[in-house]
Amino acid sequence: MTMQASTSKKPNPQVEKVSRRPREDNLKWFERTWGDDAERTRLVLFGGTGPIDFRLRAAQAIVRHDFTPSHWSHVALAGPRAKAMKDTKLVEISLSPSGGFGHPPETNALQSGKLGRYADEGLFPNVALFSISVPWSEVVEALPRIQKQRSAIDLVELTLTWLAHAWGVGPATNPLQDQQGIPAAAAAEALLNACGFDLSPGLTSRASSPEAIWQGSRWWWEYPGREAATRDVKGSFDVGHVLGQGPKPVK
Repeated sequence: MTMQASTSKKPNPQVEKVSRRPREDNLKWFERTWGDDAERTRLVLFGGTGPIDFRLRAAQAIVRHDFTPSHWSHVALAGPRAKAMKDTKLVEISLSPSGGFGHPPETNALQSGKLGRYADEGLFPNVALFSISVPWSEVVEALPRIQKQRSAIDLVELTLTWLAHAWGVGPATNPLQDQQGIPAAAAAEALLNACGFDLSPGLTSRASSPEAIWQGSRWWWEYPGREAATRDVKGSFDVGHVLGQGPKPVK
């Protein structure tokens, strides 16, 4: 699998590193970085340390130029900030949902979650928050269409494919090599594409991944959207856990 490289000479100047403060969990970090525009859709990225997170991060090495594991294992779309940050609603596809999978075909595998599940900075040491120029009301309007249109993008199939890889079932080959995107990323891409916003230029929704979304938000900021206007993506990130880096060479 290949990704088209951006022609931008520098990363998005509206996306900045914001380090956690001592003893600051992810929810407190979100409180500092969320921003004031309540109408805009938020996209959150997480990089976890669990066994499934490890499998997903390692699988995404093939879309990185240095072939090292991704910092990111999960992505979700977030609605307006709740009074208590932990209650902020998410649209996502977790491969380890807290309430179980239920019957995924009813919703095309899409799940409703809450931000509080990702509060622990030890379990999710990598975190990014992007504010996107798509009104949340448009995402809510598009949601039923994506839930009912498995013929357009079958998120149930992608979920089963990635569960097999994450659990080591059978050959367990890397689905990204066959253009089978990570379901959480594919869902976010499909929902925002339905609103006229392309998260990862050069990739179809079905082939997306958290790493592709990260690169799109960082390096495709000058790419014109369908409205022929500059993409408006701004946000913050903090990376506290890196996989695949050996010891630094002795000078």
